[in-house]
Amino acid sequence: MDRQLPSIPPDPSSRDCTPGDSRHVSINETRTIQTTECDGEVIVDEVIDLEAYIREQRRVPLARAYRIRIDKGYFVVEQPVLSVRALLALAGKTPADKYVLRQIVHGQPVKLELDDTVDFRTPGVEKFKTMLKTAQDGGR
Repeated sequence: MDRQLPSIPPDPSSRDCTPGDSRHVSINETRTIQTTECDGEVIVDEVIDLEAYIREQRRVPLARAYRIRIDKGYFVVEQPVLSVRALLALAGKTPADKYVLRQIVHGQPVKLELDDTVDFRTPGVEKFKTMLKTAQDGGR
């Protein structure tokens, strides 16, 4: 059985609206976030977006999870430290020994080795880029 929704007439005041009628509104927001203390360190109970924290020049705290960017994809991880192999696997770049992972720190690429680990709380860590290994990188 099809039910017809009632027809709503257009708002008469909306006819006079043009793009020039828009205004810029500034909204300041204060939020309360849950935190926990563990071994003297405060843990933020939310997902931290690495790119946003770096863009706002804020220190990345210990958190419940981290939103990281690898190439064009975004991933949420629950550990503050991951191995390069784990990051490559997360991005679907397997086998790991065929790829190079670069960490972008303060806008500059830093090549990482497969056995390295990455701490997302390290100042300046923004995102990650992957590339297939070339002969110069030790690729075959």
